[in-house]
Amino acid sequence: MKRWLVLALLLASTGTASPRRVVHMPTLPEVCPSNAEWDKLDACIRRHGTMKVLRDEPALKIIDLDDRMSRFGGIYVYAFKTKWDMRGTMRLWQEHDVLGVQHVTYGKHKGIRFDVGLSTAMPFTLDGETSMQGVLRQQETMVCFEDAWGCLQAITSCELLMRGKAYYSFRGTLAYADKQLQIVGDRSRSGTYCTSPEIMLQDQ
Repeated sequence: MKRWLVLALLLASTGTASPRRVVHMPTLPEVCPSNAEWDKLDACIRRHGTMKVLRDEPALKIIDLDDRMSRFGGIYVYAFKTKWDMRGTMRLWQEHDVLGVQHVTYGKHKGIRFDVGLSTAMPFTLDGETSMQGVLRQQETMVCFEDAWGCLQAITSCELLMRGKAYYSFRGTLAYADKQLQIVGDRSRSGTYCTSPEIMLQDQ
């Protein structure tokens, strides 16, 4: 009882608690804002990591920014109308391989697609108790359409390997049917670590 009384007196004497200080971490578009000249935007981005240009077109740039020591690592898509704006990003902090970049058409939507391969070695558990060293291999796919802002992203291929055996796996392909952009594939062995949505886009 005395403990609760002391606590009540302390709360009464200090008044309301001070609000926590919120620290805003700037994003890449904030430190390197949109610009009508690509050369100026390019120079700014290169100050924040090692940059590789994956696609260089008059109105489209896809860059791979290797900055695993901070918060800007990933692949960024920029498009030009009146200035260069960032359209979408796939955030990446680990080593990765760009498997392909291509123009695509799904239904009435035209855009750009790129696929990235990732491999992560770490302990995994199948029963919630025992862990084993394994490797999770994934293919991340991003699609950016010309008629929409932002990009769609999903896992289209995945396998969890432990002791040379694939415990979970999924192989998917993108297909447009019935006004839907679908990830088509056998999900019977996808398990916990290789789940993937069936639908990426639903048209009206």
